[in-house]
Amino acid sequence: MIGIRRMMVMGILALPAFNAASFAAKAVSMEKFHIRNQIPNWTEEKNSYQYFGPKELFNILDGGAPEYIDNGMKEGFFQRLKGPDSATIELYAEDFGSDKNAEKMVAVKQSNYSDAPPPVNSDSSGFIPREVIGGFWACGAAQRYYFEITLMGIRDNAKAKVEIKKYFDYFRNTAEGRNR
Repeated sequence: MIGIRRMMVMGILALPAFNAASFAAKAVSMEKFHIRNQIPNWTEEKNSYQYFGPKELFNILDGGAPEYIDNGMKEGFFQRLKGPDSATIELYAEDFGSDKNAEKMVAVKQSNYSDAPPPVNSDSSGFIPREVIGGFWACGAAQRYYFEITLMGIRDNAKAKVEIKKYFDYFRNTAEGRNR
């Protein structure tokens, strides 16, 4: 009888560890989203990659951190890249813990643009570029991950959409385990 109880207790104690291990195996490390040279003609600006958790986000976003944290942001990174003709891209990639939270963050950010001009060439690619002063901004989600991209230095709508799509495709493929 003691042996059965001990086995039941050990089984119950092992269950959370098993579930945590299974969950961790499914999660994609934020480091896997770090862009080094995967996208042609774009290079990382020296020392721009910055990992952050909820506490560090306050140092990165002056006043904007609660919007992300209150909607479930767990961790993320910021990165700046340089491209052709002095163009720059600023990237935020964040783990929101669930598909639902990541999609909710997209809805929150899109609602911030409710009085903005209509989206630029919106389609079913999973992101909606918006024209902002000096460039374009877009956000989207892939699984539990939320992505935000600001592209500066490219004024042509079609070219901007092509460049932004490269990054969203990269993030989506990485989230789905297709980039190794």
